Amino acid sequence: MRFGVCTDVDNIEVAQRLGFAYIECYAAGLAAMTEEEFERAKAAVEQSSIQVECFNGLFPGDFSLLGARDDDRLRRYLDALFTRVEAFRAPLVVFGSGKARSCPEGMDFAEGCRQLAEITGIIGEVAEPHGITIAIEPLNHSETNMITSVGEAAMLAAWIHRPNVKVLADGFHMFKEGESMNNIRRAGELAHTHIATLEGRRYPLERDPRLEEFFQALVDKGYAGRMSIEGGTDNLEEDGARALATLRELEALAAAK
Repeated sequence: MRFGVCTDVDNIEVAQRLGFAYIECYAAGLAAMTEEEFERAKAAVEQSSIQVECFNGLFPGDFSLLGARDDDRLRRYLDALFTRVEAFRAPLVVFGSGKARSCPEGMDFAEGCRQLAEITGIIGEVAEPHGITIAIEPLNHSETNMITSVGEAAMLAAWIHRPNVKVLADGFHMFKEGESMNNIRRAGELAHTHIATLEGRRYPLERDPRLEEFFQALVDKGYAGRMSIEGGTDNLEEDGARALATLRELEALAAAK
């Protein structure tokens, strides 16, 4: 697998020095940048030997997708954002955005599911000419009421049936939901993965049974793609180095079984 870290562009040199293969940045933040800020961030990445290969946080918290929809506004936002993502040569954007995609109070849940499928299709459609894959991220129930398991994300991706709309497996959310790791083995093609500890959603600094089970399911599936650390740290340099060593150890352990 290729290991990266979710962080700001300002930390790309630190991530490179620690041995990470790439960094993952915040998409809504990219969309909100001025042209000057965008060009400065792009220049910083171009000077690095690693790249921003993924973006998460597709929508800002005040962007509501279900209910009183404005699909023209949605398409304009996505096209402008994906143009910037493409300029970074990043091939993947994560569709998490739990608040934005939640079924509003008072809306029939079946209608919410129908609208979410339509909107996910639009996201994939707008992303396609930019060469971007969309990874549907299952979250936990404290963050959203729509798509809270790898199994549900796989069903949504199958329903959308677009080659650039795929599934993400996030260890933290799976641990929090108590989801079976067999869903990783049974899901279709995984486009991406995230990892953090269940306790405190922190960098994984040492092995534990949950992390071992997550890695074993991925190795059993034959997954060899990206895995980004998406968790908290008080010291990127110190914790980053230790976490990267732990991830490599977990992969080797799973592969040896």
